[in-house]
Amino acid sequence: VESTFIPTLTITTQLVDGTPVSGAQVLVTTNTGATLPYQASVTISNSGTTATVTHNSHGLSTGDKVLIKGASLTENLGVFTIIKTGTNTYTYTMGSSPGSSPTGTIVSTYVFIYGTTDGSGLISVTQELPASQPIKGWARKATTAPYYKTGPISGAMSNSADSAVSALMIPDE
Repeated sequence: VESTFIPTLTITTQLVDGTPVSGAQVLVTTNTGATLPYQASVTISNSGTTATVTHNSHGLSTGDKVLIKGASLTENLGVFTIIKTGTNTYTYTMGSSPGSSPTGTIVSTYVFIYGTTDGSGLISVTQELPASQPIKGWARKATTAPYYKTGPISGAMSNSADSAVSALMIPDE
């Protein structure tokens, strides 16, 4: 029996001295050069609160997350969990019905992590990958004190070993 390694990507939010920052919002996506979608051109058709995305050869699965940018309607913008409906299509649910379909230069990017760090300043994802993926993103804490400026995230998620990346946070008070 051949086993497949399923890697974990861990993001640590911390101060320069290593003190963890809990409660930071984190977004990590693919970056240019990825085999998973990065700023892939898509079209969207809305019906009620369901957005149907036409995204040629997307390679995504139900439960994956995408970041949608460039749509003319705010309801279509943001991070969404998808339902795969075909090789070239998937759907997601919007918070409200925009009443029409968006226009614009709409792009979809694969999302690894979208969430909040725990009490140790950590957030992670474990998933099988077709190949190692370049990543980029940010961490920020702006909703409860103490506040921190946006800390950039960059690096790679390996498909053959666990990966760890830190976001250095700077106080913003």
